[in-house]
Amino acid sequence: MKRFGLIGSDISASKSPALFKAAYGGKYTYDLLDGNDFKALFTLFKKDYVAVNVTAPFKEQACACADDLSEAAQLCGSANMLIKSPDGRISADNSDFEGVTISIMSAYAVAGVDVDDEDSFADFLAGKTALIVGCGGAGKAAAAAAVTLGYGRTLLMNRSAARAKATKDNIMDFYGDISDNELQIVPIGSFKDAFAKADLVVYTVPGGLDVDLSDLTPDESRLVLEANCKNPWLEQWKDKYTYVSGLNWLYNQAVVAYGEFTGEEPDEETMKKVL
Repeated sequence: MKRFGLIGSDISASKSPALFKAAYGGKYTYDLLDGNDFKALFTLFKKDYVAVNVTAPFKEQACACADDLSEAAQLCGSANMLIKSPDGRISADNSDFEGVTISIMSAYAVAGVDVDDEDSFADFLAGKTALIVGCGGAGKAAAAAAVTLGYGRTLLMNRSAARAKATKDNIMDFYGDISDNELQIVPIGSFKDAFAKADLVVYTVPGGLDVDLSDLTPDESRLVLEANCKNPWLEQWKDKYTYVSGLNWLYNQAVVAYGEFTGEEPDEETMKKVL
């Protein structure tokens, strides 16, 4: 039987096993490979598994250990999927990139924006600013998605300026024609001001900041996507903006990843019910 799983640290509460079971009616095994030693978990994957998802804090290590990288993995500089080929080579991919892209476009579509007309949607985004908070694996995927979608400005915010710069450099190296005005680094101390001016906020930091947004002027046109669906911080002010739960991102990336793992279409309706 083909075996699949999830590599991560402290992941006992992960929704992934139930989601994968729903996707294929329990047809395949999906295990949690939980621990703090990525090298040991990677070795276990190579020995016993066909493919695995990868979650924090190992997405960058997964990318570095693979033999082959997809364009998404190269662009993001991280991977949330590892797939073993029959000859033993390991390929890394990043369904977070497509998952967050679909989540953003779906939210705009619900709001009445014509996302199917590529030219008009490109013009729409060209005048918008995206704020990406956090430059870990999820943040890198969100930053890459914002730039690829065509936001006029994408702002990167991270406690470590060096990590934010590495994310910026990787995207600029990949595309080659991104200007400093289009992709900027802003200090985390300016969070509230940057948040108030952004049209899209993708918040990927595990916890909250010492900031109160209760006095923020309500604006339904501002999209706020929070990656953390276990203990969301920004949901408490969802009357101030259009709030998109991280469950959307989790679901969208899972559909992409599971289909690539198995070569079969997952049961999306049953997956939605589980979430």
